[in-house]
Amino acid sequence: MTATPILADVDVGTLARSLAIAVVILLPYGLVLLRRSRARQRDRLARSASVGVPPTGPALEDVIESIAALDPATGGTVDLPAGCTVDGQPVDDAVVGILLADAFARSGLVEIGRSPTPTGVAIRCVPAEHHGTDRGAGDDDTARP
Repeated sequence: MTATPILADVDVGTLARSLAIAVVILLPYGLVLLRRSRARQRDRLARSASVGVPPTGPALEDVIESIAALDPATGGTVDLPAGCTVDGQPVDDAVVGILLADAFARSGLVEIGRSPTPTGVAIRCVPAEHHGTDRGAGDDDTARP
């Protein structure tokens, strides 16, 4: 039994016609994919370029670090500037309140009062055992901005 060459029976004209049909069918889809890919790439470049832009307001991360730096045995005062941002993005006051409540709970402190300042609010806090409660991170009665 001898093997017959399969390519020998293919007509060059048929092959060229099939190639042309494939290009006509697949070219529009390829162009759409190319445009989508370029648009995603432009969006990614725009986002990475905006990373270097300084935040629009004071960072809430700094406030949370100052809460963690307080002595858990004595408490203290924390300044909360108005218009805090998280990762450089503006956040709602409810989110700020929740993040502050979590930071106070993790540090073992309880908020006992707020007083307005020219730049925002001063938050006074004391150790949870001195306040008579041991609040968990799920308590939200201190979650006001």
